[in-house]
This record gives sequence, structure tokens and C-alpha cells, in this order.
Amino acid sequence: RSWIDSLVSLHNAGNLPDAGTLGLAPLAPLAKVHKRLDREPATAGNLTDEALNSIRQAAAATTLAIAARGAFRSDAIVHGDLHAGQVLLPADSSNALIIDLDDLALGPVEFDLANFVANIVTSSGLYTGPADRGFAVLSAAISDTYANAGGRRPDAALMRVFGAASLLRRALKLAAVGREWPSTPEICSVIQALLNASAHATAQYPHSTRVANGSATAQQAPGC
Repeated sequence: RSWIDSLVSLHNAGNLPDAGTLGLAPLAPLAKVHKRLDREPATAGNLTDEALNSIRQAAAATTLAIAARGAFRSDAIVHGDLHAGQVLLPADSSNALIIDLDDLALGPVEFDLANFVANIVTSSGLYTGPADRGFAVLSAAISDTYANAGGRRPDAALMRVFGAASLLRRALKLAAVGREWPSTPEICSVIQALLNASAHATAQYPHSTRVANGSATAQQAPGC
């Protein structure tokens, strides 16, 4: 669990007296999704216009779901792009190293945890089962380990919403490099299930949030 211990230390660094001097920006969970979608269609991968439009709709639904859950609260220093390739386990030390800190931001711890899980369940070299089942099982296990390591108990609803955001990123990235598993429809099916489940759950953050010019409310994700 050494990498979890290192992650908890990173997240808790936001509570240090001089944390404010780092000048970190608030987390933008879908920034990389919009960056890819704003490019020319050819650079977004081997996706049809219909598939790209469905992903845009899912991104809009995910944005509303994040805001409705109060997930833009900046209560920790987060890695911003955590996955298995960002964790080094030195042979001569029990302390795991978390690398590539260029996406550091202020945000909820659930984003890092959900992104880590989303990458595992969409990586054929690490996981080959159903992505939805894998996300549920691994999220629960990692949340328990994180809490036992001294971090606060991750909120399951936020994990699902950030899982949807992370899977959107993965769908576009996998299409861009021509990987066929899991397919875009499969990933989008998991995104829809995560957002629908989150809409019926109660998040731990009680404060209200707003996006654009109105109150944020969760909505059912369209099928991709």
C-alpha cells in the first residue's frame, strides 16, 4: 500500500501552512477532454462524427454531475493525471514515488483515485474483465486502503462522477492511438452507468454549487 501512503501525503500537503505559495490552480476535470474535442476531428482519433457528438453530450452531462456533487471544492493537492505508470516502486525502498507532477492542482482526492482506477480497467495489460465491474470493485478496495492509510473516506458518488470524467479522457486517448479494447461504445456504457448511479447517491459535500448561469443539477447521461 506504499503508493497510497505517498498519495495521502501529497493530498495532505494542501493543509501545510505554506501550501498557498505554490500557486496551484483549481482542478479542471474535463480540460483534457475538451482540448481533444476542440481539435480537428482527424486528430481526435478513429471516431465517427456521431461518436464524437455522443462524447460531447456525455462530457456536458459529466460537467453537470460534477457541479451538482460539489466536486469543484479544492480541498487537497491532487496529482491531476494519476495512473499506474506514474507510480515507481524502488527496489531498495518501501516508499513509493509518484512522478510527473506537472498537472498538480487543488481539488478533491476522489479525482486522483478515480482516474487511477479508470486507467487500470481500460488497460489490457492490467485488466481484462468488464470495465464497470472492475471499476466498482477496485474503487471500493482503493477507497478502503486510502482511508486506512490516514486519508479521509472517499465519497463513492464523487468517485463515480470522476470515473466518468476519466473514462471520457480514456475513450478519446485510446481512439487516438487506435486501440480497439475497450471500444468507445463499451466505455460510454460505463460512463452512463456511473453517472446514473451517482445521480441517486448522496455526496458528502453539502454546499451548493452553480455552473454557467444556473443551478447545477445532475442529469442522466446520454448513451454514447
